[in-house]
Amino acid sequence: MTQLLVIESVSIRQDAHGRYSLNDLHKAAMANGKATENHAPAQFLRNDGVQSFVAALDAENLSDVQKSPSVHSVKGGKTQGTWAAELVAIRYAAWIEPSFEVRVYRAFRASVTDKSKWIGSRHQASASYRLMSDMLKMGRDDAGKETKGHHYSNEAKLVNWAFGGEFKKMERDSLCRTDLDLLAYLEERNAMLIGRGVEYSKRKPMLQQYALDWRLEHSGRLLA
Repeated sequence: MTQLLVIESVSIRQDAHGRYSLNDLHKAAMANGKATENHAPAQFLRNDGVQSFVAALDAENLSDVQKSPSVHSVKGGKTQGTWAAELVAIRYAAWIEPSFEVRVYRAFRASVTDKSKWIGSRHQASASYRLMSDMLKMGRDDAGKETKGHHYSNEAKLVNWAFGGEFKKMERDSLCRTDLDLLAYLEERNAMLIGRGVEYSKRKPMLQQYALDWRLEHSGRLLA
């Protein structure tokens, strides 16, 4: 899942190690009227207390070779700027202004909650896919037919077609939570139709209608 934190209409980017862009936080604070150019990340990192804090964080990570430095600076390119772990980012926000710290902290906590909900929806979509695949295999076994890889992929593409109008593979990790919930719903309905012995050609328009009805029923959530 790629989900940007947004504060004061400024997207707070993360790097591959999950560190936040302090430059983006600085822009957000300036947009909020809480910061000036004197609050740039470089000024923050010059403080002895901040350097000691970062050193303490990094010291805790020495036993884990997979951990990355708490603060990393990049010169040039699209990722130019200073990237910092969440605790450092919150401390940076506090250094700028206390109320901005509260704003940043709440945004971080909300992001964690949203991510947890997304993971739940992603797991549900995986479970419904397994259910659909199991029903397909059971039905074909009962009919004395072998089930091969393309049979499973055709069912997945059918659901994807009902979902988005294209009969092709879809990258589920790029979907938002609402889309994953719809996908899981369609997979469950397709599993039920397969279990009832409804032919493939008849399931196509039925699934398309299921998708339309679901979107109408959840229109308020889609607009939220």
